[in-house]
Amino acid sequence: MNFLPLASDTIVLGISAEKAIMQLKKNTRSEDDERSSFDGYIYFNGEVSKSSFSISLKITKPNSFIPIILGRLEPTSTGSLLFLNYTLFKSTKAYIIFWSLFTLITSVVSFFVSDGPWYAVGALGFLISIQWIAWANFNIQVKNSRSKLLEVLK
Repeated sequence: MNFLPLASDTIVLGISAEKAIMQLKKNTRSEDDERSSFDGYIYFNGEVSKSSFSISLKITKPNSFIPIILGRLEPTSTGSLLFLNYTLFKSTKAYIIFWSLFTLITSVVSFFVSDGPWYAVGALGFLISIQWIAWANFNIQVKNSRSKLLEVLK
């Protein structure tokens, strides 16, 4: 099991890799893109190249668990294969690592310093809660991002 939330997926597309890239470019806003941020057809932010992309779902409210979608397209005789990796932004990873290490260290220190194990157990409970909340929210956002990506690639 991985410490930080991540996921991968492989999707068989009925369209060519070139058409899929064109559709992604049409629905993705890059940093140097001049299109309006209020354009209703822009679903993603990121970069799309000839056979790969790095995008994230465009959001209106802050959400730390939106995944970065790293994708690679390979052509096949009847369409294309889409290989996806979902990962968190670096700042969210740093946040999870910091608080997980903090609660782990707190648990170990309180086990040796306190008279009973309850503080250590409490700190471990917080560690489990942090991990569970991170994975649950990440999986919800992966599902949302995946469905929007498949909608764009129809």
